[in-house]
Parts: sequence; C-alpha cells; structure tokens
Amino acid sequence: NGMAILIFNRSKSFHFKEWLSDLNEELVLFTQVSRSDLDNYNHVEMIESFDQNGWTEIRAIELHKNFNFHTIIGHSEYDLIRAARLREKFCIRGQRVESALAFRNKVLMKQLAAKGGVEVPTFRSVNSSIDLFEFIEENGFPIVIKPIDGGGSRHTQVLYNFDEMKLILQQGLPTNLMVEKFVSGEMYHVDGIMRNGEILFSCASRYINGCLAFTKGASLGSVILDKKSRISNRLHQALSTVLASLPGAPILAFHAEFFHTDDDRLLLCEIASRTGGG
Repeated sequence: NGMAILIFNRSKSFHFKEWLSDLNEELVLFTQVSRSDLDNYNHVEMIESFDQNGWTEIRAIELHKNFNFHTIIGHSEYDLIRAARLREKFCIRGQRVESALAFRNKVLMKQLAAKGGVEVPTFRSVNSSIDLFEFIEENGFPIVIKPIDGGGSRHTQVLYNFDEMKLILQQGLPTNLMVEKFVSGEMYHVDGIMRNGEILFSCASRYINGCLAFTKGASLGSVILDKKSRISNRLHQALSTVLASLPGAPILAFHAEFFHTDDDRLLLCEIASRTGGG
C-alpha cells in the first residue's frame, strides 16, 4: 500500500499532474468535468455533481482502503468542507471541519472576526421574512442579502426599498440567507498563503467596479497596490487580525475582501480559505 493524493476537480485548466509531478505520488482524481489529461492519473472518477451526489464521499472512503490517501486537495469553495470531513475520517493533516466551516459560513465568520476585534458590517442571519423586516426596521435600506455559504457573488442582491424586498419575498425566501447593511466605499482584496500561522506571501489589491458589478454584466478586475502604501499596510494589519480570530490550518490559502468606507474605516466583507481568482 503506497501513499496517494485525492483531488477534487471542477476545472479544465488546473494541471495537478504537472504541478505535483516531482512528488512521484499516486494521484486519484474526482472530476466533474471531462479533461484531455485523464490518462495521466492513477485513478479517475467522473461524477456529474459532487454536491448532489452524496455517494462521492463514500466512494472516497472505499478508495482509501487501496490508495491510503495522505493528502486531500479541494480547491473550490464548494469542496472545502467535504475535504475537511474526509481528512478527519482518515486522520490526515490539513484543514479540519471547524476551520472550513468558519471560512465558509459568513455568519459564523463575522461573529468570530468581530469577537477578535475586526470591524464588520451590521449583519444577521435570516430564517424568515420577519427577520429581514426587523433588520430593515432597525437599520434601514439599502441592504445586501446573500447566501451564508455562497461563493463568487452568486445570488447576492442589493435592495434599496420595500418594493424590491416585496419582489424577492414573493418569489420565495431562499434558505441559508443572511442580510447586512450596504457599505458605501472602495472594495479591496488581500490574497496569500499561510503556513503554521505565519503568512508566507500576501498581496493587496483594489477592485475596479467591485464584485457586484459582475452580476450586472460589467467586468470585474483589480489593481495591485504598492506594498508600501498606507492602505496596503492597513489592509495587512486587518488581515492579520482576521486570520488570528478564525480557526486555522497547517497550510491555508486565503482570499479576503474588505470595504474601505467613505469615513476611512476598514470593514471585513468576507474571507475564504482558498486561492483568489476565477
């Protein structure tokens, strides 16, 4: 029984075999997309949807008996918790469920960050239309509603008045929802990698248009900031506080988003434990 790496893949352009070739390890690929390089892997499972197919994890447990996985790679936002559960099951190193959940569940994330001294927008989880109504009674419009565990601005909406809210509610309130006060200002992101609590590399950038522009068909881009600039330093300080307040992992890539408000405050929008980029 050798040692092997289990990879969850949703991309045509991630060349895992090439990137991991110097390890000379057996590679097992679970993939949702067909790729031209499937022959390069020791074992491949084509699965239409990891998320819908609850057998995915059980298949991994079955294969573990033969392959003896020591590492699990789940790059996508949507595979982080799955990978963490399997690591716990196999008793192997890497991000655990507690950490994956904190980086996926935006309500939990903001509670932990706020407790750690990071400023966050006013928010609450929404389990009913009354929760939403009460939030507006207390905070007014505009508001942002989004899934607690979404990714890439999917299903994120800004509501400016009761008419817009009524439309949303008449369509049926999505589950796993949160609401927060809309924050006016510039938006930044900080990307990097951390090992055993130490930031090995990080880079701050300013969004052009901001994430929500993408949902309206505008382009989304960003400009890398000068490392010596005041805003870059402030973003890195805020990032350190955020990372210290969430349960970590031996190796962690991160993609953090911050608002820089019109009155010069930095607020955490959210942070993901994955590399940035599409």
